Amino acid sequence: MKDVVNQRFIDCINYLLDSRIEPNKAQISLKLQLKPSMFSEILNKRVNVNVDHIIGLCDRWIFFNAEWIIIGTGTMIKDKKNSPVNNVGNDESKTISNLNALLELRQDKIKDLENEIKILKSEIQELKNDLSKKD
Repeated sequence: MKDVVNQRFIDCINYLLDSRIEPNKAQISLKLQLKPSMFSEILNKRVNVNVDHIIGLCDRWIFFNAEWIIIGTGTMIKDKKNSPVNNVGNDESKTISNLNALLELRQDKIKDLENEIKILKSEIQELKNDLSKKD
């Protein structure tokens, strides 16, 4: 799921550039309040986009459809049918679905961080062992 969400996020960035809504990637990263290096890592698929990045994208460029980015429902660009003004009466299941998708992204991020912590703890232990062997 993360790869699909990442690709949709990248598709939105490419849309901004191809449509000349934004002049370059540097401007987009600035507006998303992302360091250029982190933004580059996301675009090169070495780092996963997180919910905060998606929220920032959809807050800044309100025509993007967060539901499409997260779960693939609808289209990238909101149209009149999908506008929040016309969907005031949406049922709760759609909201629950969106929240579940956000929760899944957060859980994936937590798992990634937990794995990184395990690796770092292991590396620290190896360094401690190497250091004690030298003494």
